[in-house]
Amino acid sequence: MGTAIGNYFQFRWQRRSSELSKKQEFKETRYKCIIMLMYVSLDFEKRGHNLKQFGRSFLVEGEIFEELQTEWHNMILFASDNALKTVHSFIHSPTKKFSKRRHWQ
Repeated sequence: MGTAIGNYFQFRWQRRSSELSKKQEFKETRYKCIIMLMYVSLDFEKRGHNLKQFGRSFLVEGEIFEELQTEWHNMILFASDNALKTVHSFIHSPTKKFSKRRHWQ
């Protein structure tokens, strides 16, 4: 009986650990995408072609900001208030100053 209970709790712990790992991996992927879009938006003419290697093709700079707005709406599900404010501010006033601050914690 004790072994069965121990096995049950071990199974539950492993399952929870796996779920948390997947959730963290999802967040990291989304943040990488957002940071890449922000970086490209700072100099679209020079960096816009870099997105093609990731299967993304934007013809004009405005499309980058539309994509960032979509990402911002998705961030509501997982991001901190500070990260949401930072990306929102960047969308409305893109500048390099955000890359020097530590808003992503």
